[in-house]
Amino acid sequence: SEQELWSCSTCGACLNACPSRIDIPDLVVQMRTHYALEEGKFPPGVAKTLQNVATVGNPWGLDPGSRLDWASGLDVSLLEEGRHVDVLYWVGCAASYDRRAQKIARAMVKILKAAGVSFGVMPEERCHADFARRLGEEYLFQTAAAENIENFKRYSFDRILCACPHCFNTLAHEYPQFDGGKFQVISHADFILDLISKKLLPALSLDEASTVYHDPCYLARYNGIAQSPRSALRTFVPDLREPENKGLSSLCCGAGGGQFWFDGSRTQRINVIRFDELKATKATRIATACPFCMSMLDTAKSQRKDEETVVKDIAEIVAEALDKKSN
Repeated sequence: SEQELWSCSTCGACLNACPSRIDIPDLVVQMRTHYALEEGKFPPGVAKTLQNVATVGNPWGLDPGSRLDWASGLDVSLLEEGRHVDVLYWVGCAASYDRRAQKIARAMVKILKAAGVSFGVMPEERCHADFARRLGEEYLFQTAAAENIENFKRYSFDRILCACPHCFNTLAHEYPQFDGGKFQVISHADFILDLISKKLLPALSLDEASTVYHDPCYLARYNGIAQSPRSALRTFVPDLREPENKGLSSLCCGAGGGQFWFDGSRTQRINVIRFDELKATKATRIATACPFCMSMLDTAKSQRKDEETVVKDIAEIVAEALDKKSN
């Protein structure tokens, strides 16, 4: 049914389980594209979000001039034409505008500076519109892609760093579909592990909090990145636990496929199911590597009236270990 078509979170679990490797999520997106472009149909609440991306470059409809407010007091460099940096730090909409997710961006800056990495953020950054493509609004996605690619070309850098799996997957695997859109892109999970492995970060303070790691679908299933965040955490978190479903078989948080922006999405209960599964490990902290997973799990935590469990991004946990060491 049409309702079932819009209920897909494009998590990739069906593709992972299919012995014939039929790309069901892609078929779902193609059918959604028909509804979107041929009939102008969208789920409740989504049309306004798409309009926000088209007009001001972010799904919340917030002032694009405030996009860099998260970096207040951090002395973050803006990219300049003719000046080379090692890393273009792509912040993403969530870490730019969501107050909770902004802590991820600030943690990443702390890590980059502690490692002595030359980096900058792109002043023209705008939403890459990944969720628009998942909702069938292909025209908006391609318009955003063309704008971002042209801005990337203005600057000199070695690679793009993303702390959001949706940003990473889009820039690494979907932008190369367009002329001039191929760049070296790295997830913050792989990046942090690389810094630790090469001893570019100061020694991290031992963190004895019992921790369970939740795999974001667009990191683990779509990109095979499941061991990097665990390996990074294990270097200073001795009590790292595993949920029943993990890695390629992880359970979705329910936010993907545009579900995060729906009014009354039927997938929103998935976050509670996943939260309960993570809590079954008896860990006091849930670690993840996606701002949307973090938000969904925080919501589930509130719904369960859980005041003990902490939900944090791996960048936050690493940054805190740096702070403890410096103190």
